[in-house]
Amino acid sequence: MLAMLEAKSCHLNVSTTSIYPTTLMRSRFIFCFACLLGVAGSSAAFDGVVEPVAVTSSSGFFGPGQGNSSFGRFSNESNVPSDTEYDINRDGTVVFEGTISDGNSGVWNSLAGSAPELLISRFDSFDSDVFGNVVPISLEGIDYPLINDRGEVVFRADTGGRQGIWEFDRTTINRSATPRALSHTDGALGPQLGTGVLFSAFGFDDAARFSYTFNNQSRVAFSGRVDSTDGVWRQDSQGLSEPLLLDGSDGPLGPGLGPNIEFGILGPPKVNAAGDVLVVSAVGDRESQGVWRVPASGTSRELVVANDSVDGASTFGFGFDRAEVVNADEQGSAVLLLTSRINTFSNEFVGIGFAPAGQAAVQVAVNRTDGIGGPGLGPGVEFGFSESNPVMQTAVVDDTMAFVAPVDGPRAGIWIANADGNLDVVAVEPSVLTQVDVPRIDGLGFANLKLTSEGELIFLAGGELWQYADGQLTELIEFGSDLNLSQAGDTDIRSILEVESFDLHESGWVAAQVRLAGNERALVRLNVNVVPEPASLAVLSCIGFLSLLSRKILFRS
Repeated sequence: MLAMLEAKSCHLNVSTTSIYPTTLMRSRFIFCFACLLGVAGSSAAFDGVVEPVAVTSSSGFFGPGQGNSSFGRFSNESNVPSDTEYDINRDGTVVFEGTISDGNSGVWNSLAGSAPELLISRFDSFDSDVFGNVVPISLEGIDYPLINDRGEVVFRADTGGRQGIWEFDRTTINRSATPRALSHTDGALGPQLGTGVLFSAFGFDDAARFSYTFNNQSRVAFSGRVDSTDGVWRQDSQGLSEPLLLDGSDGPLGPGLGPNIEFGILGPPKVNAAGDVLVVSAVGDRESQGVWRVPASGTSRELVVANDSVDGASTFGFGFDRAEVVNADEQGSAVLLLTSRINTFSNEFVGIGFAPAGQAAVQVAVNRTDGIGGPGLGPGVEFGFSESNPVMQTAVVDDTMAFVAPVDGPRAGIWIANADGNLDVVAVEPSVLTQVDVPRIDGLGFANLKLTSEGELIFLAGGELWQYADGQLTELIEFGSDLNLSQAGDTDIRSILEVESFDLHESGWVAAQVRLAGNERALVRLNVNVVPEPASLAVLSCIGFLSLLSRKILFRS
């Protein structure tokens, strides 16, 4: 490790950053007698595990479990990395979409320490009454899976030219799914806006994952379209798609701000544990923005917060140009991100702020100052927000906000702020001129900021996965790390060349897609808050060996 740090001295300022190896890998497949000896012989703490979940071009333990077939990619259409292709829950269970070498595609499930299990695929056929009578159907375009903490899985799929949101059905022996909502369909799967009114499409676009959400009480909230009108729906306790907000309406499904004031562009919904839905929308001239909340027990909408261009609705000492519901707590309060405020008189970007759940908004970063609200990099070093250099990445949880912002021209850094407006610099790019000693991370900028419920920041920088917690930076997965893919006595050690994307559960579980030598891909998982002991690793290794053996026996029978 020391040699690696010396070789990468331009990569990280080690004098101001604490690093410890958290990417130690372990073999999952060793003889079970040796596993038991490991349990009996050692109990010292181990430094963290990056566990392989699935690997392209592998038909063994890390493969799709379909005979000799192997994964070709972990997506439905291309190998472009995106965290919309997989999800992870509180138990570390990963669901992911994949395409395999025989042309099949679908959604797989992987419990911690277990081989991937196929949940549903385009080759599966099952009986359904979605066309009015019970007939065999199959699904196409299966993608965008989500898993909640109960292990329930929803995904997007088409059948017979109809788009839909489906739930994997664990109650049947054969693989099957139950529709939650379906386009071009009347009745229980329709929009509930009257006879003959049908969904024409759902909000599956470039931000597809955020066009529908799924909570731990099995309630789905989603964006949909009826003809050319956009809206937001939530499934009620009976499974019906309940309309909540509708574009172009000033009635019960409108913003409730008076006659002829209608929603403009409805943002993607967020549903919390209680079933409350929060949505950002423009109103009127579409420069006015607000956040609306619809409680779980009804469809009455409440304006939670709005910018100062919504008459009489502002609750801030400053306005905002863009709002986003980053999170929603169990009481239905919104954790808001308020960015790129434009000063009405000078037409300049002033700074950014956020509103923690149930609290007033606070401005945390202000342009053209090296004092309070400045980057804290010494005299003369200021934030440089502008239309061409806005806030680039953000994350908010509870009373903590993390963001990437321009400073010293186009160069950037990462900061963390709290509800008191206090700013801490996490790291800056190497070329940023500072008057104080701060961590510097090389690479192609900072991306994909995410926060755990404890305020630990996980992010990508230079193709590596980083953690910032308690004032310290840690490389979770670094360039050149070994990933142990050994199976049943066959040694297979691969080098990780890049972390392409990752997803984070608030509990600290991380799923990531990495690029390996030979242009192969792998999905991996780790928990930033749990450091297992060798005894537990040995048991997992033994379980892995038995699981592989059982799969070999299954395919031979």
